[in-house]
Amino acid sequence: MKNKDLDNKMNFNSVEEATTYLLNNLHGCFETKDIIDNDRILLPEWGITVIPFVTEIREQMANTGYYIISNDWDRMIYECSVAMGKDTKQALGMAQGSFIFGIMSAIGKMKLNENQGELETDFAGNAHNWKVYLGDIVGMGEVPHEIENDVYWKQLEDGIKKRIGNQKLCYVKIYGSNIGDGNYIGECRINDVQIDELSNIVEKMIRDWGTTGFGSHKQFIMLQQNEDTILDYPFTEGEILESTEKAMKLFEKCETDEEYEQFPEMLEQAVGDKDLAWELYTFIPEICAENAFEKIICPETIMMRIGNVDYKYYKTQFISYYTIVDGVFRTLNKGVLKDTDKVYREYISVSSLYSAICSARESGHDPENEEGMMICTMYMPEDDYIPR
Repeated sequence: MKNKDLDNKMNFNSVEEATTYLLNNLHGCFETKDIIDNDRILLPEWGITVIPFVTEIREQMANTGYYIISNDWDRMIYECSVAMGKDTKQALGMAQGSFIFGIMSAIGKMKLNENQGELETDFAGNAHNWKVYLGDIVGMGEVPHEIENDVYWKQLEDGIKKRIGNQKLCYVKIYGSNIGDGNYIGECRINDVQIDELSNIVEKMIRDWGTTGFGSHKQFIMLQQNEDTILDYPFTEGEILESTEKAMKLFEKCETDEEYEQFPEMLEQAVGDKDLAWELYTFIPEICAENAFEKIICPETIMMRIGNVDYKYYKTQFISYYTIVDGVFRTLNKGVLKDTDKVYREYISVSSLYSAICSARESGHDPENEEGMMICTMYMPEDDYIPR
């Protein structure tokens, strides 16, 4: 039942109060039966749980977030929706509408098997077949009329195709805006990771509108892999996060050169998987270093030499990579390490990126002050390593 006192208010006293309003107001807005269960909404026929919340409210602005969870997927989806209005209540309604007509439109089409397309990709020598579901394009302000729903997909398909791997589900968020003051925004995110090359394509498309006033487009695309091409992956998203924290705690315990030499073997025993242990051992130092030296351009690809053969993969193709990224900063921020700053610095000190920066400085160059400087790393796992 909706709270009438909240319904009648134009503004809210706290984000908690606004969250209660958002939760109640979402009830009945989905294309399927929904049930409010404490702080979440259950969509039983779709096997989906939505956890909505408000992160910030101002007099004429609302910033909302949504976790979307399903046991059928190998990841949790996060969506953020910000909107303006004449008062907080209207702004919250606009943000809610953007969520319903945006990502939930695409999820609805996937669940109802509407307007599907097909896509075939390749990763690590294996073919993967996908169903593609295009959500509605949500337009605001001065935007082109009679636009085709696949206009962005046609321009981005090839770039998206080479960036996805063996995931059960991938989702793409496209956002473009003419701010109206001569500035433009183009954004394309795969599984909530911004892809600069594809974002630039979106920005160019927005510039080509030829409009002068504010206008924006948002669209979500869901890609669901066919069951017959999914290769089993032994860990859930949550287990990768746990293994990342475990790896960083174990790293902190290494105080001597001998202990650090034994660290890879100890990590493999702790994680229970040789390939994931190698990824944790290899990627965490680089993740810390890339965060520390943010002026340096690091590629979105990973170069590997496996069995004397060179391979190039996109980071987004790995099931583990960006979950490890998430796990690194969760661990650094949650206070579970004895000396967080020391662990962070020591990880940076053993990274290939830091080594390359030091070598460049010794030869008279400072990568941080040289515009457009890019540093690439060649990873060399053991011959039996399998990219997943």
